Amino acid sequence: MRKHELQEVSTERLILRPLRVSMANELWFVFRDEEVMRYWETLPHEDEGVTAEMIEGLMAQPEAHWWGIVRREKQDVIGMVGYLGNVGVPGMGYILGRQFWGQGLGREAVQRAVGYGFEMLGLARIELWIHELNVASLGLARRVGFLRRGQLNMRYGHDEGPHRKWVYGLSAERWYGQAEEIGCYGLEPVLTVGDVGETAVFYRDQLGFHIELLYGEPPVHAVVAWANWSTGGARIQLTAGEMGEGEKGVALYMHIDGDLAAHYERFVAKGVVVQRPLQRYPWGRQEFDILDCNGYILRFGAVI
Repeated sequence: MRKHELQEVSTERLILRPLRVSMANELWFVFRDEEVMRYWETLPHEDEGVTAEMIEGLMAQPEAHWWGIVRREKQDVIGMVGYLGNVGVPGMGYILGRQFWGQGLGREAVQRAVGYGFEMLGLARIELWIHELNVASLGLARRVGFLRRGQLNMRYGHDEGPHRKWVYGLSAERWYGQAEEIGCYGLEPVLTVGDVGETAVFYRDQLGFHIELLYGEPPVHAVVAWANWSTGGARIQLTAGEMGEGEKGVALYMHIDGDLAAHYERFVAKGVVVQRPLQRYPWGRQEFDILDCNGYILRFGAVI
């Protein structure tokens, strides 16, 4: 597939110009500043060459799209904004020189880049991973329309210990003022299966999961997921082992936020084995059970 040719776009005060290595000279003043780099994943850059190398690495990633942030009046590069490449959910990054903080320029740049992502790149959702102490960045994310979706615990190589990052997400539906359709949340068991590859394909093609990990040749371990964001959602690990015959004595409950009947009808149309049909229960939920290709019971429920 042909890589998207990134366009130059403008705002009232800014021009977002496709990032080039030649911008390293101007961007070094941003990346050498200890205060600006306080929550960045690397230490401040010692020289312009480190900045140039970083830009080359960012641009080399598949599906990466980055702009230099340029002031219209001065035509100087004061930061950068863009999309990380080679990730599941498209992630954004941004940085701005300290002397330009508090003027709304960061929000102006991010908002324009977000609009480009949805309107020109056809993205369904965008994520930001923000250090829990980076109050300014958290506020910017909320002002653009991002919502907090979860958290990650991470440790940078130069840090003494781990820190928490909030995962903020913005969907195309929310950007266009439509209601979001959310899948399920909160499950990651480990299932022993006879054929990891076959089971992963069943979950993908018949149940609508996506394969996050397929390890080994032939596969001996996999992770399949029904999730819109990097945190939350239902994730099931599949590991190779000896299998007995018939139905497995385990039920996996998946909490659904959305139209449960639509999911049920989709499974039935694909010929998935229904063990217990969709019905309402006195405890205020709709539920149904299906069997996967190994006989495990998958139970889906939603509050009514």
